[in-house]
This record gives sequence, C-alpha cells and structure tokens, in this order.
Amino acid sequence: LIHIVEGSALESIADSQSVIKCRPKRFSSVQSAIDWAMKRKIIKNRSQAAITFPGQMRQLGSECFEWRTDLEMTFPFWKGWFQGLSANFLSVPVTGKLLLVGG
Repeated sequence: LIHIVEGSALESIADSQSVIKCRPKRFSSVQSAIDWAMKRKIIKNRSQAAITFPGQMRQLGSECFEWRTDLEMTFPFWKGWFQGLSANFLSVPVTGKLLLVGG
C-alpha cells in the first residue's frame, strides 16, 4: 500500500507543479479564486472550497487576494518528502503495522 502511495506521489509531481505554475498569482476576491479552480476542474465541490479557500488566501487590499503560501518555493523538496517512504515505513521495528487511509 505504501509503495503505491509513494510511487503515485512521485509520478504526479510534474503534473502538480505544472498546475501550480499556471495558476494566477492574484484574484479580485476569494470567490473569483474558487470560480477559477472550479472552471479548471481543480476542485469539484464549491461548498467545500468555500470552507478551505479563505484559509489559503491572503488579502492584500480591498480587492486583491493572493495565495498565502508560495508553493513554487517548495518544489525542490517535493521528491524528498516521498522518496524512501515505503522503506522507512517497513523498517519500523514493530511486530505488526497497520496503516489505513480514507478517501
């Protein structure tokens, strides 16, 4: 199970970085950021986005919002977060391991 997660994560890095590079840096409102993400099918549930997006945005002026975190600055670290995940998990010295992930 971990191997699949590690492998899938590593394979999707380039696509994820591409999406982040193409997203606008600023929006006129949080709602316009949600509309942009809905239109591009980055998110599928508007009501969930209404809960999560405000925390991801920072207001710069009365009609100017930007992403709170510059994810492009974290690109150099992405592979390191996932490489070796399976081996590290399997090397934990316990007799039984169970990892459940819900989706």
